[in-house]
Amino acid sequence: MSIIDPVAQRRPTRLAAVLALVALAALGAPSAGSAQSPDEQQIHQLCESIEGFARVVMEARQAGVSMAEIMERAAEQGFPEEIHNLNRSLIVEAYERQQFLYPSNQKEAAEDFANDVALACYQGLSN
Repeated sequence: MSIIDPVAQRRPTRLAAVLALVALAALGAPSAGSAQSPDEQQIHQLCESIEGFARVVMEARQAGVSMAEIMERAAEQGFPEEIHNLNRSLIVEAYERQQFLYPSNQKEAAEDFANDVALACYQGLSN
């Protein structure tokens, strides 16, 4: 029997909303009246990049790097405001999750977080 965390169940929905808005802005998605939309390759590249960032952030979180340091490093990258806001949201989301002691659990936490973020990205852009 498994215990389901209701907060964890809401996370992909919250992430999906943030990721979809930022991803559409990053892809230069047209307005609702336009017939053009991002192609599969653009979506894949963007979601893969966001997934990679999420993994790195969670690995840092699991290694005990402070949230302030990660925020500072992200801000130094000089990304456009939409991407910077996404990065901040992902960092906050990572630090809301549990930090583990054992390396195997740390690795699993990083993979789970990256997969959650990728799922939210693909779901947000496939609507």
